[in-house]
Amino acid sequence: MSANSADAIGDLRWVESEGGPLLLLPDDLLGFWEGVRRPPRFRTIEADFRWSAETGPTDYDRACDVNDYLGLIEVGPGHGLVLGDAPLRTTWFGDGQHSGVYLVRWVQANSDAEVRQIMTTDLSTLPWVDGASLDVEAVPLVLFDSGLPGDQVGEDALRIRLAKGRYVVSTAEYAGDNDVRLLLHAVTKAM
Repeated sequence: MSANSADAIGDLRWVESEGGPLLLLPDDLLGFWEGVRRPPRFRTIEADFRWSAETGPTDYDRACDVNDYLGLIEVGPGHGLVLGDAPLRTTWFGDGQHSGVYLVRWVQANSDAEVRQIMTTDLSTLPWVDGASLDVEAVPLVLFDSGLPGDQVGEDALRIRLAKGRYVVSTAEYAGDNDVRLLLHAVTKAM
């Protein structure tokens, strides 16, 4: 996977949450995501986490149930990818059409320039661990704060275009000599 993107490498655009996980979801499934809003009466949600005892279980609660770096959850007739573990600022880079993209989560860095520098290095030598398979049937994919209902996702969300197909999502931690710490997710086309 190449480490450059006209959309992300020059001026990094980051998405952040208000404290919960981020969600990567096909744009056409946004209408099925209720975030922290109480779901319609015909829809039953099961979740262990509760952000509010007053509303009962919500889609946001389901996202918060993911206790790992990544987790797939059902959303309407498809799936969304939850970026769990910690609410980290996130951006992406890669061409999206040939081999996939990297989701880059900021753990520690002094500047965007430091992060951009890492993005131009060979990341293939990191100890990658496969985590999930993701089927992309519709584009774009939207990365946003999972607490938001889908109808409130605005221009501050990141939009990522991937070629349709099956992807493997692998995770690695980058910890360099320069005090930069990143959590990386490689979204690569399955062979």
